[in-house]
Amino acid sequence: MKEITADNFWKRVDTLRQKKTIKALTEELGIEYESIRVQRTRHRYPNPEHMLLIANGLNTTLEFLLSGDTNQDIKKYPARIEKLADKLSKISEIHLLSVENIIEAIPVEENEGSNKAQIS
Repeated sequence: MKEITADNFWKRVDTLRQKKTIKALTEELGIEYESIRVQRTRHRYPNPEHMLLIANGLNTTLEFLLSGDTNQDIKKYPARIEKLADKLSKISEIHLLSVENIIEAIPVEENEGSNKAQIS
């Protein structure tokens, strides 16, 4: 298991936020910037509610931000999944049902030698 520290938490936040500033992220999430700035500067975790808001805002999980665990695809491909989710949110119910049926029909196997799922 990777070391769980506030410094590692903030490094993961920095990696996922890409070009977005902390100030822009906090404004987007409705979190007081000064509070987050102080926590980062003092190498501390934000409060639990803010941690969850940050994880959700970065399309990841709190588990990933804390531990770096990348077992779930949502954490490996957040931008790609977000783009697909955005497109899916704009299609009709009948088309959404069709997409669900296609996805359900795809057989997926976990390959023990890799973190990626393989399509048979």
